[in-house]
Amino acid sequence: MAVKQLSDLLPAGSVGDTDLLLLRQGGEDKKYEAGGIFGGKYGLNSVGGASQALYQDAGIVPNTVADTISSSQYLDALKTYVKPASSISVQGPSGSERDGQSKFDDYTSILDFLGIDDDDGSLTTTNNLIPFSQYFQYLNSIGGGRMYLPKTNTGGYLINGDDTTLVTSPIEIVADEGVYLRIIYSGGIGNSPFANNNVKCNRQILKIQQNFGFNNYTQPNTGILPAETLPSITQGQGVYSEPKVLVGNNFSIVDLADPSNNIAPLTSVPDAITFSGTGKEVAAVKAARIGDETFALMSNPTAGIFFAGVLTANGHSYYSQDSGTQEVMFVDSTAGVTSPIVTGVPYTLMIQQRDLFNNSLMSVRVISARKYSVLCNGLVIGTYNTRSNITGVMFGTSQIDGVTSVSQFSSITTNSKGGSKPLRIVALGDSISDNDVQYSPYRVMSSILQSQGIQLAELNNLSVAGETAAQQYARLESVGVGYDYCFAQVGVNDIQGATSFSSFSQIIVDICTKAKEYGMIPIIGIPTQFYSLAEANANGQTGGQDTLNNQGGYTYRALLIRAVASAGGLVNLQSLKNQGAMTGKWLSADITGVQTDTLVVDNIHPTPYGAMMLGLGWAESLVGALHRLDDSDSQLFESVPTNWMRNGFGATTRPTIKGFKLAGKVHFDGLTNPEGTPFMQLPKHLRPIEVKIKAVTCLADTGLPSGVANLYIGVDGNCYGFNIPATTVSMSLDTMDLTDVAFV
Repeated sequence: MAVKQLSDLLPAGSVGDTDLLLLRQGGEDKKYEAGGIFGGKYGLNSVGGASQALYQDAGIVPNTVADTISSSQYLDALKTYVKPASSISVQGPSGSERDGQSKFDDYTSILDFLGIDDDDGSLTTTNNLIPFSQYFQYLNSIGGGRMYLPKTNTGGYLINGDDTTLVTSPIEIVADEGVYLRIIYSGGIGNSPFANNNVKCNRQILKIQQNFGFNNYTQPNTGILPAETLPSITQGQGVYSEPKVLVGNNFSIVDLADPSNNIAPLTSVPDAITFSGTGKEVAAVKAARIGDETFALMSNPTAGIFFAGVLTANGHSYYSQDSGTQEVMFVDSTAGVTSPIVTGVPYTLMIQQRDLFNNSLMSVRVISARKYSVLCNGLVIGTYNTRSNITGVMFGTSQIDGVTSVSQFSSITTNSKGGSKPLRIVALGDSISDNDVQYSPYRVMSSILQSQGIQLAELNNLSVAGETAAQQYARLESVGVGYDYCFAQVGVNDIQGATSFSSFSQIIVDICTKAKEYGMIPIIGIPTQFYSLAEANANGQTGGQDTLNNQGGYTYRALLIRAVASAGGLVNLQSLKNQGAMTGKWLSADITGVQTDTLVVDNIHPTPYGAMMLGLGWAESLVGALHRLDDSDSQLFESVPTNWMRNGFGATTRPTIKGFKLAGKVHFDGLTNPEGTPFMQLPKHLRPIEVKIKAVTCLADTGLPSGVANLYIGVDGNCYGFNIPATTVSMSLDTMDLTDVAFV
């Protein structure tokens, strides 16, 4: 075992006899020359002499009491020996002088604490319990640092016994390839600093938990910074964004309380449109295709509420901000709601002038016939499923009497999704996601999300080992408002405990309902797979958790999906899909390049690999919830509003609409002569800028076609029928697509 003095590491002549740094780093013993630590001062060349030298230069007289975890003269010597001194200084990379303490921190390893990697599977090799405890204590005392674990022998470090040393500083383990730990202890996060969540690692390190009969691993991914991982893309992940310039005439001014009441703008020029606020909800509205993202600036010299959102066939929906209080709100008055729903929406950390709606680049992205997102400076503020089909996007003001300007507008056809405002998330779960478990998937998820432009302002992990869904619901009840999403990875303990199917279904509904009541979007994870102790032992594992009812989980998983659907929540299927096949066979598999990592450590709890895949699933589900899918084809048509109808037409049946497609029929009801009489008027933002004439099918009272007529749509939005056959009682609009009307 070699001992190196600081002169081996620093320029010649920079080390004095009384200010020295001893480092034990492996290799052959050296005999030191005069002027060195041992040759000149002690005449020693052994490891024992090295310790004597360390004690003497640190001013400590060693006693005969053996070092322990709580009391160590050797650790005290290391802490006090190297002191700032002008005789031990070296220029750092930036030109600043570095003292001996700084140099020692760079090169110290477990060997400096008399640790030895000689594990051979027996109990007769070196017990590194005290060396590791001293190393952790030392790093705590200097505010953290790297713990170097070199491979000089077998690479295995035996740790036999409990170590209650706390990890109070940021520590990263840097291990050579082939290093592993064999730990014999009573278990629990308080009896080994290696179970601490805040200890980072440069690689996955095998931890043989001998007395528990299964292996575990350190987790290299948890808590990594975004800059430590290089993002990657595939060919299919490219972003295409084609902009189009809009002008004032593309917009119409609408009073949201009476959408049929069109308001004349004060001014309309190529790059702006202005209107009087009048204290009402007034907006500049423009038709928008699915997939379009429309951008605009909003301003008004008077403080008040600024909003961006969508106009629908039977209402409106938007996200707003009070420019005075900076409070962000959500408003929904779409079909099925008699009055607006107003729910507080957190605007976490974004409180500077550049973040205000009236001082930012605002945009509205139409995702599908009934889904949209509002973005502020490219970050999603909120995504919502409306109850009515979207007909246009809008930018407006409320509770403002001054002149509002909507300007510098453009539209982009893009597949870009965008990041998000900083999010607050409540997370429910059991021991699989408990924050005290080193491999909580929620912790991995946080690191993954950062590469997608999504930061978490808060992750309130309420998961508790051993709890059922009902117990987690009780914790959710006490949370209250202020969060954006509620994640729930529950059900494994319900499966093991055979919770009744009806009770389990109801509690999942309750979780979704309570989350929505608090203003959160609930995302519920499918209970993960696990296997039995017998299956694990049959494949070479000697220990593990004696799990129950793994074969009965399928019913709970099916019930969970149905319960979430009935409560209007979202489901995370990736917690089941991303892990792939869950089988004890992987423990004994010998397939080159396959299953180097198992999925679970003890039949049920995830390994770092398993946690990574679960965390990836939660990240995928959150990104999906932010950006949603275009499911327009599955959305239903809805009747156009009665205020679109004219001259008594449509009393029996009215046309239906979805996006920009009309369907159904308008019944003439025999009230007036339909020929050349307006039967419907399109809202201003859907009107053509030139006359459109289309052929449509007419129907007799038998329901059979009576012939073909001409549908005439004027620039004022009035719709007429011409050349209507005599026996006609209604006109079909099934072939009518307003896309070429709204976008000319």
